[in-house]
Amino acid sequence: MYRAGRRTLLVACLLLCALGGAGVTVAAEDGTNATGRETVGNATLVEPPDSGASLPEGQYDSHDSIVLTQEFRLTPDEPGQIDVQWQFRVPDRVSDVKTRLPEDATNVRTDRFTRDGDVYEWPADTSTATITFTMPANETSTAVGPESAGGRLKFVDAGDWALTRRPPVAKPGYRYRGDNPGVTIRNATAGEGVVGDALLYLGPHETVERRAHDQRFRLVVPEAADLAADRSAILDSVTDASDRLRVGDRDRQVLMVAAPTSVSWGQRGLQTGERDFYVLADEELDTPENSWVHEYVHTRQGFETTDGTQWLYEATAEYYAALLTLEQDRIDFPRFQRKMESGTARQFDDVRLIDPSTYRSNGGNYIVGALVSGELDRRIRVVTDSGATFGDVLRRVNRADEPVRRSMFIDSVRSAGGSGVVDPAGRFTETTEPPEPWDQSAHQEAFGALPARFAYSLPDRGSDGVRVRSEYREGQLGETGLVAGETLVLDVAVENLGGSAGEYDLAVTVDGQRVAERTGRLDADATATETVEHTFEGPGSYTLSTGEDSRTVRVREPAPPVVTDLVAAREGVGPGESVTLTATVENPADRPADGTVAITRDGEEVTSERVGLAPGGSADVTASVSLSEPGTYQFGRHGGRE
Repeated sequence: MYRAGRRTLLVACLLLCALGGAGVTVAAEDGTNATGRETVGNATLVEPPDSGASLPEGQYDSHDSIVLTQEFRLTPDEPGQIDVQWQFRVPDRVSDVKTRLPEDATNVRTDRFTRDGDVYEWPADTSTATITFTMPANETSTAVGPESAGGRLKFVDAGDWALTRRPPVAKPGYRYRGDNPGVTIRNATAGEGVVGDALLYLGPHETVERRAHDQRFRLVVPEAADLAADRSAILDSVTDASDRLRVGDRDRQVLMVAAPTSVSWGQRGLQTGERDFYVLADEELDTPENSWVHEYVHTRQGFETTDGTQWLYEATAEYYAALLTLEQDRIDFPRFQRKMESGTARQFDDVRLIDPSTYRSNGGNYIVGALVSGELDRRIRVVTDSGATFGDVLRRVNRADEPVRRSMFIDSVRSAGGSGVVDPAGRFTETTEPPEPWDQSAHQEAFGALPARFAYSLPDRGSDGVRVRSEYREGQLGETGLVAGETLVLDVAVENLGGSAGEYDLAVTVDGQRVAERTGRLDADATATETVEHTFEGPGSYTLSTGEDSRTVRVREPAPPVVTDLVAAREGVGPGESVTLTATVENPADRPADGTVAITRDGEEVTSERVGLAPGGSADVTASVSLSEPGTYQFGRHGGRE
């Protein structure tokens, strides 16, 4: 509990006045205020941005928000395109909704909307309105290297099914009164279908799910697809890769689609967005070119590159597809070795990985890049006695806040394996000299003992490992809630699951931003506990993650304190004497309470105090009031909740 004087009461009054005035602008996608705000009376106007801007699904989630439902449907009589319908539903306090369509939208049909140039307007004089339009679904590309499937299609609508990009959602503009309602985006399909983060499948299908390593995997098998590998085996392979690949954060969800092979695809698989990918249904698992693992590895690549490091995308996906398939015992070492040896073929004699022009036409970034990644991985393991791997290099570049330059890549190699690996890293990427593929004996020396592999686990809610510290309280959080301004203290468990000692590097993030880091060394099978803390400055829903384990943290505003009693020390006093008044204030809520409580005499305030209480806490607000004139006085209280 703490107390403050009248200045706090003034702040509370200002807040009430602000809430009674005009609303605030809608937040833009990057967290800044949207442009084009104009106050009209006591309503606020947000203009829609250009058609290129889009609103991520679920950016807002208010029970009385604007709900934009986008529904996707096949057009069987006209293959190559799909129909999209946007349905807007608004609360009563919203008017004048405006939006723009994607640039390649055609065949526009509206209900309640009217067109003004490239803007569609609806006065919101009814509860709903719709815009329906047609989008092209087919895209072509020419792939080279081991991922080429010989055709040209990248996305396609075949008439009775479609596998294509999910069209962007435009940010609507609107006028509103009071608090900004925000926008909730919902996705639906007319008939069977699956909507992902960036990928859209329409048509009959079955879905198989598995949860592993804090990830939810959805494997979509279209009715039109003839799947070569067993569904469970695909999930086994990808979830095993999820566990072995320790390169940073994992996406909470992964969407995988087995693409029907009745059309002429340009590539054997494609990853798009942050966590969606498709693989041709006839792809096998028991091969060094395991496309299911290859595309999954792409979902774990959170870095941007420059020309000098562009090769890392496909090189590391190709290498780990082969290595992890070997470690899953799906191929033997000779097949893995032949895969690595292919990087020395004469067709790649002129490949310099720092120069994309030397491999664009032959796929050398896949083949030579996989060999280079593997050789650097082997060298790092040897010099560190398996205390580090090439995965540590990727983990470091995944944390980069800017495109990875060559110098950053070299620094990451040095950090993982020391200066002795830097020269080979430079030579194998700057020149046309490839590494010599290693034999089985060298492989066993480097890879035989499992390297140090660390798991970072957040404590369960209600345990002693979850604590809170604030001006209201300090101790175990238990089942109570957090409020803005409180500090969450966590005991994170670190475990070395590998077969060798190694250095761990724990990074705790909140909504993707690092808020705490801890390092240390652990022997094989050893554990440690690291204590981290973070103060949540405002209310909201936050994702707290170690990269291996995640939790959703809900932060609310403090509850209002409850005034349960007001007592006078005595009922009668003489002129000029004082009477002591005591207000009992309690907090029955499941989170801290904070508010101002005032004691009044005949409706006029005589004293006020700001009261902060822990859940279940109570306090007294006391005032001594001098009564100079004879008469009857009525004392009361206000503030808090009675």
